[in-house]
Amino acid sequence: MKYNEKEYLNDTDLELNDGFVEGVRNVINDWAESIDHNPYPDLGDGITVLRARRLMMYRSDLRTQYDGRRVEELSAPYRSQSLPPLKYEGPSQIDAWRFSLPRPEVYGESEANYMVTGSQHVEKCAACNGTGLSLCPSCHGGMTQTCSTCHGSGRVQNYARCAQCSGTGTVVGYETQHVITGYDGARPITKKASVRVNKACPVCGGKGTLKAGMVDCHTCSGLGKVPCSTCSGSGFVTCSVCNGFRQLYYYCQIARRLRSASACRYNVDVPDDDFVLLRDNVTDEDYVSVDCFSNDGGPVGDDLSALPYVGRTVSGMISRAHAAVKSNERVLFEELVIRRTPVYRIDYHFCGENYTLYITESDRVSAARSPITGYAETLRTLTIRQAERRNLLSAVRNAERLYSLSGEKEPFWDLAVEIAYKMRSDMSYGGHLALLVIGVLALPVYLWYFGTVSFVAPWIDLQGFMDSWLWRFVPWAYLLAVLWGPYRILHMRWGYIHEKLPTMALRMAVGAGIAAATFAVLSLLAVALHWLILPAVLETAGDIVALPFRIVVGLWNIVF
Repeated sequence: MKYNEKEYLNDTDLELNDGFVEGVRNVINDWAESIDHNPYPDLGDGITVLRARRLMMYRSDLRTQYDGRRVEELSAPYRSQSLPPLKYEGPSQIDAWRFSLPRPEVYGESEANYMVTGSQHVEKCAACNGTGLSLCPSCHGGMTQTCSTCHGSGRVQNYARCAQCSGTGTVVGYETQHVITGYDGARPITKKASVRVNKACPVCGGKGTLKAGMVDCHTCSGLGKVPCSTCSGSGFVTCSVCNGFRQLYYYCQIARRLRSASACRYNVDVPDDDFVLLRDNVTDEDYVSVDCFSNDGGPVGDDLSALPYVGRTVSGMISRAHAAVKSNERVLFEELVIRRTPVYRIDYHFCGENYTLYITESDRVSAARSPITGYAETLRTLTIRQAERRNLLSAVRNAERLYSLSGEKEPFWDLAVEIAYKMRSDMSYGGHLALLVIGVLALPVYLWYFGTVSFVAPWIDLQGFMDSWLWRFVPWAYLLAVLWGPYRILHMRWGYIHEKLPTMALRMAVGAGIAAATFAVLSLLAVALHWLILPAVLETAGDIVALPFRIVVGLWNIVF
């Protein structure tokens, strides 16, 4: 296998002239300015470049197309068409790999079947023994089947129209009902009256017809059997295997299934943490093709280990691809493309520390460790300490800065969400504590207020209810209803109010204020409800409860 050896360049050190250093500073400044909340927007101006080295980053892409084949024997009705001379008497005589099949137009996966010329031969249909007919599956040769109308009995029920109702199923009748003629206050006044109604015919039970005895079935003429509808009474149907042609021709076909697989590997002399960022920053436009090995007739071979720098990686990719070949498969097509791009490693000094970053051909910067990440680590420690000391407003703002500085990594977003949840919890604690205190203090007031103040509307008489034992539970019911409202409101998010309150005491005070204000408003609504609506509701409820008893008493008076 030949390859272009001179295209595989080695890593080289670069001369630190003024123009090169100035270009590096500008690239670093553009990168630093693009990061939100970065404390070093002019990082490039403050660094000292110690060393610059050009590294070659290689990307190897392997595509493999697998060709899977199997021989199948099938049959079809023989319609006297001409067949080629017989060459193969069965699948055992056919080698699927001796046939040249069309090359797929698109790299991917597909399925197709190809008939083997010379494998066709004619035989008598074994299913019908060459007659072209088979027993009817419905009557099994008996030529008749059970009548579906009489179910084989030969007799069916005859029906005649009911003379009482003339076939309508209803008759006119009269019944005595209680009709409301007026009201004595809230109590209705009723009297008995005869009302005309339609009733079900007592003779036919509302059906309109009567049974008139058994007669011969009109479908089968009393025989209980009818000609088979499937075979028209012949007892045989056309053979489903040969379609009545009496002969089958057998042939073999090659069932072909194409599948594909891809692999990609990189070679560059950088640490693992830096490689992950560098790989994602390099674009496809940065790469230049170095070598391409392809074979339209099979694998490219395993002898690429001699390739400079990438040989072992490439050989491992090819070996794994060939090991994935199944028992009925071969490699149909394989292509290996090796590309490279220069990456510039910059070692620099800043504020007493040495750092390393990488610049791609498209001026993108990758750095797993930098003054920005050092600042982020310090900020993370400060954020956690602030959260522990309940200085949550500063902590949540710092967590948002961390999220931007880290390239929007999820752990820092989760930290911000956790801190915001603690801020909401402060408001919730304050509100629930206030509800507890308000409930204890408000209970004596509710008991006194409902026990001494008259809440009887002018048009309602509740004296009986107020004198009963049920009245003792009214203050408790109102207090629980009024406390439930603030409790539900405290479980709402309330927008972002918590993120604008700097201290825990202020957040708890706001939560308590929300609970107290809601309790006060609902208490006023409860008073209005009691004055204006409750008496009528209670009277209506009493009337509904008493209605069955009034009906029973009324019926008793009417009957007795």
